[in-house]
Amino acid sequence: MTREHLAGFLGYDLLGPVAAYRGALLGIRGSDDFLPRYEDRIMAAAGGTPEEAVVIGGADHIFNVLEPARSTGERVLTLTVDWLMAGP
Repeated sequence: MTREHLAGFLGYDLLGPVAAYRGALLGIRGSDDFLPRYEDRIMAAAGGTPEEAVVIGGADHIFNVLEPARSTGERVLTLTVDWLMAGP
C-alpha cells in the first residue's frame, strides 16, 4: 500500500454504491486485521440477501497465509464454498 493508494480514497463515498447492490453478501475477516471493522456498516447499507459477516479468531488481514502453521486460508475457502453452496 502506498500513500498515493490511500490518498485515492479521500473524499470517496465507500458506502454509497453499496446501497444499489441487491445480491448476496459475505464478509470474512480476521480478528487481528489491522483495518477497522466495516462489515456492519456495509451490510446495513446494502439491500441484498443473504448477508453474513464472519470473524476468524487470531487471523490477520491475509489470514496468516504467510505463516503456514497458523494459516486460516483453508478455513476461508471452506466458509466461502459452504456459503455459496447454501445459496439464497
